[in-house]
Amino acid sequence: MRIARHVDQVPAASLGRVLAIGNFDGVHLGHRKVLAAAVAQARATGRETAVLTFDPHPTLLLRPDLPHDMLTTFEDKAEQFAVLGVDLTVCLHFDEAFSALGPEQFVRRVLSPLSVREVFVGGNYKFGMGRSGNVETLTELGRRYGFRVSAQDVFTTDGQRVSSSRVRALLRRGDVAQASLMLARPYCLKGKVVAGRARGRELGYPTANLEIPEELVPENGVYVARVAVWEPASRDTPSPGHPADAPVPPAPPSRHDAIVYIGTRPTFLEVTRLIEVHLLDDFRDLYEHRIRVDFVDRVRPEMTFEGAEALKLQIAQDLEAARHLLKAGAAMGTP
Repeated sequence: MRIARHVDQVPAASLGRVLAIGNFDGVHLGHRKVLAAAVAQARATGRETAVLTFDPHPTLLLRPDLPHDMLTTFEDKAEQFAVLGVDLTVCLHFDEAFSALGPEQFVRRVLSPLSVREVFVGGNYKFGMGRSGNVETLTELGRRYGFRVSAQDVFTTDGQRVSSSRVRALLRRGDVAQASLMLARPYCLKGKVVAGRARGRELGYPTANLEIPEELVPENGVYVARVAVWEPASRDTPSPGHPADAPVPPAPPSRHDAIVYIGTRPTFLEVTRLIEVHLLDDFRDLYEHRIRVDFVDRVRPEMTFEGAEALKLQIAQDLEAARHLLKAGAAMGTP
């Protein structure tokens, strides 16, 4: 999959392109419905599938007063787009000048240069200055500028709309299992292992301390997870940030069952939030490795204990619970 950061980096397409538009934070089931429809139509017509997305997320600029933790970095989104069969991702910088474009200016300056022939969006799509444009606006502009618009119905589960906001709410209360169902994959965090205070090693359970990432970190507590490990010297190691031309790295070769603690160590009166990862089948030092934590389920909330011995007893119980959850997931075919 190719990645472009500016419209002028995209050459014209003689057959035109099928374009999916959206922020796609999380690339959840609703997003996947839009993307799958675009990919299917592109293949049926022999056209290229393109995605138009934005960085940073428009809400960060337009509503800085609202808390808005991201579910995915651009690198993560691009990886999912590639898996779903997208040929080209155009990620445009969203700033005040861009936000001031009216609906027709957006079509004329962005969509027309991309050789768009068909556009796929969600049914509640809004665009243009002040969110003044909607699906009907885009459809009318499409008639004038030579493209057709297909709006996908809202995707629902249990009678509720699947949305990035709903996934965030689930993660903020620690329900990683339900969030993963809406994402169609485990919710994950990626980053480098940094130096810690070796509390886990002192208790007999060595841990790797993951640097706090920019994405939303689930509610404090103990989780069972599967962890992917990149070797520090590997050429497949994901680089920090997300440069426009960076290739999406392949899946790392090393995966491990793990238990993950997110919290502040209240037993030791420590207040800094951290993410500690204990591999169930490997005790090597992961300092400066990059890892990806795929959350499976929550074991328990954060707790305070009378001392180290009580904490060690609880950790043993947590490990037993984690292995049971992993075994149950494997029996059900959970990856």
